[in-house]
Amino acid sequence: MLEHIRLQLHLPVYHCHTLARREVRNIEYINNLNLNTATFIGIDAHPTEHTALAMNRFEEEKGLLRFDNTKDGIKEFVVWLQTLEVKTDQMILGIEGGAGMQHELLRQLTERYPHIFEVNPVYTKQRRAFGTRADKSDPFDAKLIAEVLTKKVGAFPRITQRDLSAQKLMLKKLVWSY
Repeated sequence: MLEHIRLQLHLPVYHCHTLARREVRNIEYINNLNLNTATFIGIDAHPTEHTALAMNRFEEEKGLLRFDNTKDGIKEFVVWLQTLEVKTDQMILGIEGGAGMQHELLRQLTERYPHIFEVNPVYTKQRRAFGTRADKSDPFDAKLIAEVLTKKVGAFPRITQRDLSAQKLMLKKLVWSY
């Protein structure tokens, strides 16, 4: 009976692990992505400015940019992205930040980039808690977002142009206030 209980406890963990690997494989096949050569961008969003960090799958940094949450700042960010990777379908962007403060940024990115994901702050908090330093800065947060994205890209919801409709934003703001 003890073996039976142990087997039941390990089965869901194994199933979740298999599911996560399958999700990543599905993302690679469906979107023609090669995760080993893709560029991962972590974006820490705030009301007045954003911080972005680019890295490859092996967590080698490619660049860091702080930019204002204005049309000019977002344009600067898009130009910076083009200097990192020519193929927009080989870039994976993850953004952390809530309450619609990044709406204009997302609107411009969804027009150009097909792989944009919303990263739950719980994942970065976990990595910060288990890391060797408990640093809390925008560049470090952007790095954590990119790192989490390299490992769990299949676990995050994709952001599309349809998600930015006026009705969805209104609902999000309404839910956010409660």
